[in-house]
Amino acid sequence: MRRGYLFVIGGGLVVILILVALFLLGGRKPVNVQPVSLEWWGVFDDTADVESIINAYRTNHPYITITYKKFRYEEYEDSLIQAWARGSGPDIFAIPNSWVHKFQANGFLTPMPLSTRMAFYSLSRPLGIKQELKIEYRDVPSLTTTDIANRFVQTVQSDTIINGGVYGLPLSMDTLALFYNRDLLNFAVITQPPATWNEFLDAITRLTLLDTAGGIVQAGAALGTYDNIPRAFDIISVLMMQNGAQMVNEQLHLSFNQAVPGSSDAPGVQALQFYTDFAQPTKQAYTWNVLMPDAFEAFVNGQVAFFVGYQYHRDLLRDRSGRVSWSVSTLPQVDSRRPVNYANYWLQSVATRSLHSNEAWNFIQFLARTDVEKEYINKTGRTPALVELLNEQIQSQDPIIQVFAQQAITAKSWYQGKSPTETEEIFGSMISAVLNGTMTPAEAAATAVQRAQTIY
Repeated sequence: MRRGYLFVIGGGLVVILILVALFLLGGRKPVNVQPVSLEWWGVFDDTADVESIINAYRTNHPYITITYKKFRYEEYEDSLIQAWARGSGPDIFAIPNSWVHKFQANGFLTPMPLSTRMAFYSLSRPLGIKQELKIEYRDVPSLTTTDIANRFVQTVQSDTIINGGVYGLPLSMDTLALFYNRDLLNFAVITQPPATWNEFLDAITRLTLLDTAGGIVQAGAALGTYDNIPRAFDIISVLMMQNGAQMVNEQLHLSFNQAVPGSSDAPGVQALQFYTDFAQPTKQAYTWNVLMPDAFEAFVNGQVAFFVGYQYHRDLLRDRSGRVSWSVSTLPQVDSRRPVNYANYWLQSVATRSLHSNEAWNFIQFLARTDVEKEYINKTGRTPALVELLNEQIQSQDPIIQVFAQQAITAKSWYQGKSPTETEEIFGSMISAVLNGTMTPAEAAATAVQRAQTIY
């Protein structure tokens, strides 16, 4: 009797063990996960900047391999277009915010889907018996346009969303700021960098030194020209925007030369006059001209007191400034109560030709997580695009970090047509026409708007 009882118990245990084994080994169909390889192209990031982030992503998605490739800016756009023409190229690629409309119109970008379907890997121990690898597919909701508006600085929403589609997300933000030579300001007994353009004009007259022939011995600022000033297009743009110019109208056509409703004043034309005055010898603001060296090089060599540049210029200065004692202040404003700053940043986008846009967009949204962007910002020293992280930098003990973080909140950009490069060339010609005396500021602005009709 006892033996039979034991046999039944023993047989029952065997059945249970077999059922458990069947459950663990054969009760479920194995999930078939195909390996995915993503290629990621960029310009300013090194592999070391993103390597740990890629590894962190692969913890949950080991079937995805991501290879990062860095290019020189001068060759980047051509490399993209040529690769796509060959049927290759990246899945994920970085583009300046000013390129989004152009690339979207040319069919190079695929918008973010409503969700991504991803395989997740995890280790579990069912019934406490045996550890097993668990693989399951989940639908991951994507960020909504409301999420983007709430989590990122304001300009991201207007730059990346076209007809309801999201075409990129940023890892960082950059803005124009005022770099100044401490020693030259001290010699001129200027104790604080100017906060407004009126204060800036007053400082310029005290900093500019001319020889007896009217030649510039020491420039107060590098402003007024185009070809020898890095990102002169951005500088004239932000001056127009600060002065109240509507850069494009509701039909997305250039309109910066238009007068304000109810007034004969055209803020964009006024800003053009203000800017070019810095390079006209007959003007009180005269401090720079077309014969001067590259503005950044002049600042590095201590030949100019003020230089308007980006955060990336800070990194270049740290490597090259040598004997020059410099610092950074917020960009002067027309109205300091309502600051307007200029945004220049890169977005991570997905190529239309990518065979793995689902996984590519999932990775980009992983980059937009607060913890991931924070790791990236800590490694690169850049300004975040997420408002939550900006608040931390605004409280930083580093005054330069504070400057760029504060400015990011009020940073804006504007639609530069289907060919931003041509728009920049048109602005360069507009400035040259004023400096050459062939056109008044109003005429030059009107001509620029007329020329740009074909690219808007």
